[in-house]
Amino acid sequence: MKFNLAQSDGYAITAAAPGKVRVNAEEWTQSLLLLPDAPPRAWAGVGDAQAWADVVAAAPSVVVIGTGESHAMLHPSTFRALIDARIGYEVMSTAAACRTYNVLLSEGRRVAVALVI
Repeated sequence: MKFNLAQSDGYAITAAAPGKVRVNAEEWTQSLLLLPDAPPRAWAGVGDAQAWADVVAAAPSVVVIGTGESHAMLHPSTFRALIDARIGYEVMSTAAACRTYNVLLSEGRRVAVALVI
C-alpha cells in the first residue's frame, strides 16, 4: 500500500507491502530501525539485546514495533530495555506500525519504528 503523507520532515514510510517497506525513495526488504532524523538502518530484531540497546540510545519518546505480516504476541521480557529506560512502546503488525509511525511523525513526535520485514 502507498501512503499519502501530511507535511512532515525527515524520514517517512512511503509504501509498505508484504516483505518490503519503502522509506522516502529507498526500498527495504530486511528488518529496519527508523527515526525521523536518521537514515534507516538494518535492525537485528526483537530477540537481539544489542538491537534494543540501539533503540534506547536513540532516546525516542515512543517505539512502534512491527512484528511482520500479522501481529505477534511477544513476551514482556523482550522489552526490558525499553521499560528500564521508561520508553513507551506499542506492538502491532508491520503495516499498522508503518501507518502509526507516519501519524506520530506528522504530529512532530520523537518516535522510532522497529520493523520485522
